[in-house]
Amino acid sequence: MLMLTVVGTGEAQWSRDPREAIELPGVYNVNLTTDSLGGVFLDGWAASSDLKTYCLWLDRDGVRHWNNWIDVSPRASETHSSAIALCSEPGELVVAYEVYWYGQDTTQDVRLQKINTEGELLWPDSGLAICETKIRLRHFRYIDDNGEEHSFPYYPGKVSVLGIVTDNEGGIVVAYTIRGNNEQGTVYEQLIYAQRVSAEGELFWGEDGIPIVEREERILTQCGVVSDYNGGAIFKYAINRQIGHWGVQRINCFGERLWSNSGSEYEVGYSADSYAYIADGRGGVITTGLLRPEGRIQINVFHFNAQGEPDWGENDDGIVIVNAPYQARWQDIQIIQTSNDTWFLSWEGNWYYQPFPLIQSITIAGEVSWDSPIRSSEGDSIQHSIMGIKSSEAGLYLWQDSRDFEGQSSSICTQKIGLEGEKLWINDDILVLNRRGMEVIELESDNNGGAFIYMWNNIGYLQYINADGELGIPLRVNNPGEPLDQRVLTYQIFPNPANQTATIFLSSPNVIQTTLSIHDLQGRLIQTNPILPNQSNVSINLQSFPSGQYLIHIESADKQQAQFLQIMK
Repeated sequence: MLMLTVVGTGEAQWSRDPREAIELPGVYNVNLTTDSLGGVFLDGWAASSDLKTYCLWLDRDGVRHWNNWIDVSPRASETHSSAIALCSEPGELVVAYEVYWYGQDTTQDVRLQKINTEGELLWPDSGLAICETKIRLRHFRYIDDNGEEHSFPYYPGKVSVLGIVTDNEGGIVVAYTIRGNNEQGTVYEQLIYAQRVSAEGELFWGEDGIPIVEREERILTQCGVVSDYNGGAIFKYAINRQIGHWGVQRINCFGERLWSNSGSEYEVGYSADSYAYIADGRGGVITTGLLRPEGRIQINVFHFNAQGEPDWGENDDGIVIVNAPYQARWQDIQIIQTSNDTWFLSWEGNWYYQPFPLIQSITIAGEVSWDSPIRSSEGDSIQHSIMGIKSSEAGLYLWQDSRDFEGQSSSICTQKIGLEGEKLWINDDILVLNRRGMEVIELESDNNGGAFIYMWNNIGYLQYINADGELGIPLRVNNPGEPLDQRVLTYQIFPNPANQTATIFLSSPNVIQTTLSIHDLQGRLIQTNPILPNQSNVSINLQSFPSGQYLIHIESADKQQAQFLQIMK
């Protein structure tokens, strides 16, 4: 097993100083996901001699509970990390990865592993096989500047993990590609497959999964996947990237294609890295694209409803969010959901035109909410690499800022933006990490309005900010110097968003009689549930609840707490 240089068990913790953060050396391509208990799971690929994928868990205080990173597939010759997703139970994680088995018949597979907060591998050491392919040893030949021929062996990869999402019914859906290579090693076929897996590791969609579309075009690329919140998933993919020809497909919980065998198609512009997408919570999907009409550049947003039909724009061709001179070259486009009917779209310009992040609000009716886009931060500084997540009914954004903070530039700043475009934290923004040349790599919600932040500058750095904009302070501690009131319960809602049921997990078994109540956003009481002494969780049946956002209140002693629950059907 890889032995990374890490702080010993129980010693690492979040920093409240913007000049410090938890350091994570030796691991690359890191992914984050919440554990739904206030902590965070990480996985990444270790650049060491064994070329393996490892996982790490930090609790809500930033304390590491494992002595070392855990190898997700100890028996494999080589693994490459690709995606992670939360399971049906808080504190359990599923990792999807590509694995090589070297030998007489070398194979490359897509496999899954489930890990809990105790660091135990819950599925076999070899992982759960999703697809298995044999690969042939090939030789790459080239001639150097002196005219001498060289050759080196390599195994061309045949499978790749594209994404993994929860099915909101206890399992996950994973998307992956299978490629075909000719004798020269050139890819002539690349199809996208999907598989649904239960919490126990049962394959629902056949032994080999199902192709998401049936098409004459044999090479599909740039696939993304989101949950449809009803046991299935929605996929976005490029049919012909050069001309901006794209498609979307929805597969239900039974593995049936809902948007015809060929999916719903649309045409956008260029720059494959600029296409953001998100489920609409109603069985449809919202996606974006860049268009170049007559020497200009514009961002369009498209909506496909639950039947796979486009329905935004005069001709169902999307709505225009911004139109600017071609020099703008908008990039880093992202979309997040901020309420049941509202989404925030963010993007940034370049050194030549508007070198700062911009945000616009869109409604489910396909209407732009604000008269003009707003900036995440004011001032004359250059700002790049904006990234955001949902934070209750707001958007939490981070970016790289060129302002000079104590002699350091290119530090990481953050701000929370409300539904009316107002700043909800201090006007000067919050400094997350004051180090030169930092870059935000990944942002993950803690499901309480705060976020885990993974940053990079030669090594990885991890930091936490709560819903009140406080660095390194879990929400259960109101003041850093005060002890936690044992009469006050803190809790997590899982899953969130939810579909049929949701469970409220208490941070510790209840010690006194308390009450859980559910209200709609107009303040009307919908339902109450008592929480008895020594009770550690409460399950809520949501079958009679319509889609929307609700407030979960817990009262104990003289304290009250509330969190949002999103119901999507």
